[in-house]
Amino acid sequence: MLLEHLSWRQTFAAYVVPGLAWAIAFALVVPVRSDAAAGADRRPVDWSRLVCDPSMLLLCTQQFLRAAAMVFFFTWFPRFLQDIGGMSTTEAGRLAAWPGFGAMIGGLLGGAASDWLLRRTGNRRLSRQGVAVFGMVLCAGLVLAAYFVREPVTVVVLFSLGAFWGTFGGINGYSVAIDFGGSRIGAVFGTMNACGSVGAGLFPVAIGWAVDRYQNWNVAILAFAALFAGDALCWAILNPKRPLFEDDDVAR
Repeated sequence: MLLEHLSWRQTFAAYVVPGLAWAIAFALVVPVRSDAAAGADRRPVDWSRLVCDPSMLLLCTQQFLRAAAMVFFFTWFPRFLQDIGGMSTTEAGRLAAWPGFGAMIGGLLGGAASDWLLRRTGNRRLSRQGVAVFGMVLCAGLVLAAYFVREPVTVVVLFSLGAFWGTFGGINGYSVAIDFGGSRIGAVFGTMNACGSVGAGLFPVAIGWAVDRYQNWNVAILAFAALFAGDALCWAILNPKRPLFEDDDVAR
């Protein structure tokens, strides 16, 4: 919609404003811990455990796969809608917004549902791992269903529902990273998120190459569904019940 009235340079400038406003608000509102409270974070990180622990590897792999899949909505999805539906840029942009709304709502409700289950059952496998597997399986199924549909609005509905369930379950990646990290949450969370950034960077390139090679979008939809299915598999194997480092386990 902005591109109807602004140049691409002006659109970029408009995108800067909320980012600056958020940064200023964060600096003014969010408290900074004292040095005494942050002292525990200064203990050295055992990097061999961080990069070799099976559960940590699975946590990083699920983040890689999920970020690679979700970035499709913010890169190729409008072009996908234009190609399959013959839409204008504005029409494709309006429809492409819906998966983002679905993902936002899914993340909020998924986090609330996971915490509610944890309080009720005290079971991290059910509340973290179980919710994640459930969400990812549903997401993969909905995206795969879009493979058999040709009507653009129906495709958007299926993808929006898929985005909802993908973040409903995927939000637990952050919860488990916090549990794993203990007093070294920065290193654990940063490592997981870096893996997600690599996936998000590689997937648009891979999809562009695949669509150009095969001259259709079916391969993109199948790859999209496969990424979420692989994510569900990682969650089914992962053990979310313990901290990554032994001294945090003892402290518990």
